[in-house]
Amino acid sequence: MDNTLEGLQLTRGVQRLLSAFDRPNQPGVVVGLVEGGVVRVRHAVGLASIEHQVPLTPATRFAVASVTKQFTSAAAILLHDQGLLDLDADARATVPELKGFDRPVTLRQMMDNTAGLRDYLELCRLGGVDTATPIQAADLRALIARQPTGNFAPGSRFLYSNSNFLLLGDAVARAAGEPLAAALDRLLFQPARMAETALVSCSRTIVPGLASGYIVDRAGTLMQARQGFPKDGEGGLVSCLDDLLVWQHQLLGAGPLGTKLSAALAAQRTFTGGSLNTYANGLEGTDWRGLNQRGHGGLWPGYRTQTILFPDRQLAVVVLTNSGQIDPWLLARRVADVRLDATGHTVGWRLATPTSTGLTLGRYLAPELPATLTLRADGDRLVADWFGLTLSLMAGADQVWRAASGTVRLALAMDGPDLMVEMDAGVTHRFTPVADGGTLPTDLPGRYHADAIATTWTIAADGSVLVEGPHVTARGWQALPVQGDCFHIEPSSDWLRAHYDVRVERVGGQITGLIVATGRVKAMPFVKVA
Repeated sequence: MDNTLEGLQLTRGVQRLLSAFDRPNQPGVVVGLVEGGVVRVRHAVGLASIEHQVPLTPATRFAVASVTKQFTSAAAILLHDQGLLDLDADARATVPELKGFDRPVTLRQMMDNTAGLRDYLELCRLGGVDTATPIQAADLRALIARQPTGNFAPGSRFLYSNSNFLLLGDAVARAAGEPLAAALDRLLFQPARMAETALVSCSRTIVPGLASGYIVDRAGTLMQARQGFPKDGEGGLVSCLDDLLVWQHQLLGAGPLGTKLSAALAAQRTFTGGSLNTYANGLEGTDWRGLNQRGHGGLWPGYRTQTILFPDRQLAVVVLTNSGQIDPWLLARRVADVRLDATGHTVGWRLATPTSTGLTLGRYLAPELPATLTLRADGDRLVADWFGLTLSLMAGADQVWRAASGTVRLALAMDGPDLMVEMDAGVTHRFTPVADGGTLPTDLPGRYHADAIATTWTIAADGSVLVEGPHVTARGWQALPVQGDCFHIEPSSDWLRAHYDVRVERVGGQITGLIVATGRVKAMPFVKVA
């Protein structure tokens, strides 16, 4: 640890940031900062277990969720270098779940989220399955295999998808000739001396030193998150602060895994249209306050994680929390700012406020997608609601405001009364204002079936939706009007604040089906069957 006066000032600055989360009988957060190979901050507040009054410490282990993706990618790169795994070949030849896919797709496209595969978590949710539902790993792979097509032509767009890394992990295991957990341990964790890091697929496995994860349900009650899904190459890692700080050392090329792997992980590629994809091999890399940065977040019920690394400054921050209410994306950057400001870094940033942007509050619709975006005030912040996600907005150039997110790409600007929304790969859509007081189409009631997820929705005259999927029957869903033939469906969930955007399809004025979009599943067709 840094015992200098400068280090003491840095620690106290971070402690002030964390004081808001240091409350009795609440989960909390663990933060670390390393600079130039020196650990300068290791600090924890809150409880790892409220039930047993166990405090969080820098040694506490967490489910780090999607931070796993960079490790799965790293193992794939090492096996590729050994001639055991071809990242650029048509993956349909070696990944059974893709044999029915309608276009060539590569493992490398999976690694940078340009493969177009529909996200299996959101496919499950469309069938009524929540992450608390016990489900088998084979069921998830069978669901991916049912998809005849993807969200877009591989290589042309970016869309975050857990399916990419689930299948990538399977490919790694087959190439290594051992389970994925053993392959990651042999290839990465042992060489890097990450003794507290392991892949834990089964949600029922007892993990020593693991913090309990907590959420606040829709009624505002703090509760322990329920876990039902297995997790593998897309999100199954368990780790601790110290191990993740050690990993940042590897990403700088300073550890035993070397500079070649760190460079390969950070390598960014272009879309088929020519623009740059800033997501590279399980690492999101854009900039922060004019500095190049790379990192990743993780989100699972009750757990949230963020790692960021500034290679030019040899500076890294890790934030781990067992609270669904803490935003580690912003917190990690505010921790980094404590150090950047102390060193005289003058390039600033600011969050949007309801009066600072020139953006007009309200709901907007792009029916061709279909998608809605709502701009609203949240205290002193201006936020965008996007498929149920609440995204802070940050200042950009020329009255363009960008989503504060590593995996959702939105840049917003007004064009008269309309909202212009630039997405991934430079694609822009016009969203028009939507007035309040709409009604559902009068002829909407009926039964709608999606073969790709083996699910039927029955929509009643009052907008209630019955979901009959292959694993569960779900009630409590609700259709809500937007405008004309576009509407929302809100699923029931203890923890997830989601909605799905839906557009009615008609032939000769009669409803023939629905087109459904979620954050990570686009243009899912439901056919009207009754």
